This record gives sequence, C-alpha cells and structure tokens, in this order.
Amino acid sequence: MLFRLALAAVFVGHAGMRLYLQHDLAQSAESLAIRGVPFSMALAWLVTVFELLGGVLLVLNRYTRWIALGFFLISVATMALVQVHAGWWVAEYGDGGMEFSAVVCAMCLFLAAVDRAQQEQRQPEETGLPVRVPQLGLPTLPRRG
Repeated sequence: MLFRLALAAVFVGHAGMRLYLQHDLAQSAESLAIRGVPFSMALAWLVTVFELLGGVLLVLNRYTRWIALGFFLISVATMALVQVHAGWWVAEYGDGGMEFSAVVCAMCLFLAAVDRAQQEQRQPEETGLPVRVPQLGLPTLPRRG
C-alpha cells in the first residue's frame, strides 16, 4: 500500500505541477519536439492526464497493475528521451539524470507484480493456477463447477 500511495503522489504531483504552471506543459512538449517526437503537445497532455487519473486509480487500488505498467513506460521513455543525456545523477553530481526514474521504474514493476499475485490469490478458479491451503501450505487443484 505504501508503494501505491508513494507512486500516486509522485505522478499526480508531476502532472499537477505541469498543469499548475502552464508554461511547464509547453516546456515538456517543446522538449519532446526538440528530440523529434511527433505530436509532442498532444503527447504531453496525454501523459499528464494519464498521470492524474492513474494516480487517483492507484489510491483507490483500481487497475493497479496496468497503471503501474503505464507509469513504468512513461518513466522508461523519459529516461531514454530526456534524462540519458544528463547522466545518472539527478542532483549534486549531475544535472537532471535518471537515478530517481530508475528507482521509480523498479517500484512500478514491483507494484505490478504484487498486484498480479494478489489478483491470482483472490481468483484462483479463474486463473487455473493451484491454490494453497492456508493452514498447511499444501497446493491443491482449483475447484471446478
């Protein structure tokens, strides 16, 4: 739950600042355009809306795996398009590098994996995977019909 709330706060915060400081959204789009990304303003808006809605859905624990994977893709794209040129370190030793984004990527993958495991635990009959008997920890086959 802590990772879900932390990721939600980070992405909603980024999107909120982009909207609050209107020039920041334009700068994001310009940064993408300089790197040859087509439809940069539309993409900046799409990412911003996804970050806002995705953050809210994470807080509500809805579609967690898919939102986390979307945030992972946004972070990887940001690292590849923008941050790789600034090096590894974000502050002190660098100028906007990608160490923070790498940690965010790891958190996203972890959250997606945990959500998948929880989904499989809740719906064993639908997944067809063996179910553990809680008292003994022994695997059993899912019940059919």
